[in-house]
Amino acid sequence: MIGLPMAYYALGQAAESDAALTELIDKHEQGWAYNIAYVLAFRGEADRAFEWLDKAVEYKDSGLSQIPVQVLFANIHDDPRWLPFLESIGKSPEQLGRYRVRGAAAALRGLDLCGLGMVSTCMMVKPVLGPQGPESRHFSPRGGSHGLFSLFKRI
Repeated sequence: MIGLPMAYYALGQAAESDAALTELIDKHEQGWAYNIAYVLAFRGEADRAFEWLDKAVEYKDSGLSQIPVQVLFANIHDDPRWLPFLESIGKSPEQLGRYRVRGAAAALRGLDLCGLGMVSTCMMVKPVLGPQGPESRHFSPRGGSHGLFSLFKRI
């Protein structure tokens, strides 16, 4: 459902994109405010995207933990409100720079994001040097004990 407004938008079907977005908002306003924000950012609607990011903060949307790696916000990265927003939620590059990767994941190289626009946005990080040498690992930023953010610790 989240990908539908973006797919229609990418295909140039504005009316269908608008209808899918309206349905998404009607059904999932509080639970998916973060996701609605990145749909709007993808569509180039910066003002509305920031409104929904504020709602995501208000609703304590756990998706905000993904914001540093969510490429669907790329259209608003140059907006003067972007960095102050990240700072307000503790996710600015400077704030995240106080964290470091520990253990085997310290050899993270090359980030390949997959599943863009889907509820289960995923991230593939490769290679990771494990006890047995290089290997690939799959991390889901949405949570679980294998989430990428569980690899970070505060310095």
